[in-house]
Amino acid sequence: MESHSSGLTVYFALVGTWLCVGVLVNICIVVVVAKDRAGKKIINLFVGSIALSDMLLAGFVLPEQLHDVSHAGDYFERKCTRQRG
Repeated sequence: MESHSSGLTVYFALVGTWLCVGVLVNICIVVVVAKDRAGKKIINLFVGSIALSDMLLAGFVLPEQLHDVSHAGDYFERKCTRQRG
């Protein structure tokens, strides 16, 4: 059981680092595309929009998926139930 826990810790550390790097690199790409006045071509706008969508995916969707993997037994932890009392 101990090796399984340490393996998950290493996995989450690596994936978390990868997500942070992905967000930072995509922020840099969006800034470069936005500041490049001479290169307002359609391909640059396309690259900027892909970087923006990738940044949003790495910043919001994938961390939620990591939470779902790490808390598999509590997948429906926020299930709406009516309290009686």
